[in-house]
Amino acid sequence: MIEVHNKQFKSKKSLGDYTRDLLNKNGCCDSLKMLNEDDWRFLINLCTRHPNQDKWCDIKDFSIEFDEFNKTCLCFYIITSKGRKISISLKTCVNGFDDENKLLRAMRNSIEYQIKDFKKTHKPKCSICYARDVFLDVDHKYPKTFKYISEKFLKTTELNIPTQFSKGLNSTTIFHEDDDDFEEEWRLFHMKEAKLRYLCKPCHVDVTKKHQKD
Repeated sequence: MIEVHNKQFKSKKSLGDYTRDLLNKNGCCDSLKMLNEDDWRFLINLCTRHPNQDKWCDIKDFSIEFDEFNKTCLCFYIITSKGRKISISLKTCVNGFDDENKLLRAMRNSIEYQIKDFKKTHKPKCSICYARDVFLDVDHKYPKTFKYISEKFLKTTELNIPTQFSKGLNSTTIFHEDDDDFEEEWRLFHMKEAKLRYLCKPCHVDVTKKHQKD
């Protein structure tokens, strides 16, 4: 049984069918919140099933539009508090994520303060092309990617690895208070290992493609 916004679904298929009906019922719109607040809340809860949920803690609204690659199919976009529009996969939200992803989401969330500290102390400039007036990602410099650092930590820590998690602000995945020692050890390990840098979107895509081939 799957629960989303106090609604029960027997399967991922029934959840997917309900969400597609929701999009078709509302049709194209610039602001789902203004059109139907209950459906807006449903989509906010649905987004918490996405593996990248912690990146979207500033969801303000959703727009519904025709897919640019399939003009007969409606899809929805996140509108952030800063006005950015982000595409999101309905299928990925419906499929959800497993316990391993919950652990990694909690690990990412627990070092978010380090990312914010980096932004406060470094001038926003792509470290490859030096672009400034663009949206920049904070990247873990290769070869010590987040995946590499987290896997190394999980292999070397002598503490019990958490299997149960809590929900933080906007339903983000966080550690239980009982796992404070694990979280603190992980934070210190990440701070020591990580080399952070700014990358613009095109450079980030190029770097990711390059290392996928390595």
